[in-house]
Amino acid sequence: MPQPTGGKVQADVVRLRHRYARQVTMRLVVSDPRLRDAFAAVPRERFLGPGPWRLVTPFGSEMTPDSDLRHVYSDIAIECQPVRGRDDGEPSRHALGIAALGLRAGQTVAHMGCGTGYYSAVMAELVGGTGRVDAHEGDRVLAERARSALAPWPQASVTEKPSGPLRVCDAVYCEAARTGPDEAWLAAVKDGGRIVFPLTDAFGRGALVCLSRRGDVFAVAPLARVTVAPPALPVSAGVDGRLAEASAAGRLMSVRALHRGVPSGSDPAVALGDGWWLSSRPLDL
Repeated sequence: MPQPTGGKVQADVVRLRHRYARQVTMRLVVSDPRLRDAFAAVPRERFLGPGPWRLVTPFGSEMTPDSDLRHVYSDIAIECQPVRGRDDGEPSRHALGIAALGLRAGQTVAHMGCGTGYYSAVMAELVGGTGRVDAHEGDRVLAERARSALAPWPQASVTEKPSGPLRVCDAVYCEAARTGPDEAWLAAVKDGGRIVFPLTDAFGRGALVCLSRRGDVFAVAPLARVTVAPPALPVSAGVDGRLAEASAAGRLMSVRALHRGVPSGSDPAVALGDGWWLSSRPLDL
């Protein structure tokens, strides 16, 4: 992957990236040297645009005083350029989600809402030249930025708006908050494959979850509680009240399975969605 040129400057940036990669992967329960190397290999500044940058924190946002790359290589979300009301998210949270996918060389991952493509590049490092990253971004300007920034990773391609079903894949990774999984994801992921996304109520409060396909059902592993930008819901979207209640009470962290269809009387649903429901009862496999 491309590196800055120029003696000591290049060496300093390489050290900065390696320190950053260690920082953002520290939350992982199991050390993942491949993911750490992937974060160290991808130049984050390539996907952000020129500095100074606007840092996004839970307490507000602030501009960096200069274009020093030390601002870029910290565990903090940074607003994408050009400004589209989007940032690239907290890197350690994305490290947690990407690690849960368990990506291996040669696999295929669909990245939904890729922004300018930074985490697409990280996943491209994990699947390697024999794998594929299908990145999708609904914002035309951000999709163009992602397409340009991802040029050094030929295994990654960007689609502005997917038409029809997704291609069959080993994993689906979604950056944006959702009140439930998309039917297209459930249909596309292979048996044994995984889906990671922030499952939240209409206010963006919930849990980062990993769904693992087991035939027609999905085992669910909640990874962490999250509060993120609220999902973009259609005016007519009906969100099951139990999802909001479960989120407020922290019960989403107890979810262990996602079933299709309607719940059975002997297994009450933690939350209901359109054609799916969540259970706190582990799958009997």
